[in-house]
Amino acid sequence: VGTWSAWVKIVDAAVTTFPGIITFGDTDANTFINLHMAAPALPQSSLRFLVTDAGVDQWELHTNAAAFVSGIWVHVAVVQNGVSPVLYVNGSAVAQTFNTTTNKAVWFNNLTGLDNGRIGCVESSGVGNSTFLNGNIDEVRFYNTNLTAAQVTALYNLGCPAEAMTSLTDANLISHYRMGDAPLDSATVIQDVKGGYNGTGVNLETADLQYSTPLLAQSVNMEVGDLTLGKI
Repeated sequence: VGTWSAWVKIVDAAVTTFPGIITFGDTDANTFINLHMAAPALPQSSLRFLVTDAGVDQWELHTNAAAFVSGIWVHVAVVQNGVSPVLYVNGSAVAQTFNTTTNKAVWFNNLTGLDNGRIGCVESSGVGNSTFLNGNIDEVRFYNTNLTAAQVTALYNLGCPAEAMTSLTDANLISHYRMGDAPLDSATVIQDVKGGYNGTGVNLETADLQYSTPLLAQSVNMEVGDLTLGKI
């Protein structure tokens, strides 16, 4: 079980590919776990989560309507309870559809080949970093439990501020990337202020670390999928 949470502001929501938001992959094989934006057919700008193991899709879930608007901060989350995952947009479990249900319980422990994590792009199958997200990502959080609907709503209601290190949902928080606000954040290091699994900036420049004020937000500019996590 587990929960991922992040704030996202996309430059142009009319995407024609599948820009990665948070992904973990097998560098050399077609195995990955992937939260991303969707291209038109799903529909365009919807929030989508896809889990693939050795080339076989295990489950695929997407929102029934667009989740993103150009230039607007959106809070997104996925909660896996070990039975049937749920997508949240701005604190609510919006209308959503499974396209694939081979095994909806698959999560990290089932995908033993995972060897890299990415924020703002995807890496798997030997193709290198790809499907970059053009926008901003902030306050990326990973939990080792399935947060309740009320807890996801509470995360959304925090807004995107200089959050305190403790909050309603921090008991099972494993990693928290402030994305520019942490003491060690720089063009080369993005600090995990909770778990110590620091990320490494790839093609990241100091100018990409931006202060943004919607919802009292602090953010990192991810215009070319600059930021990647190190191996997990």
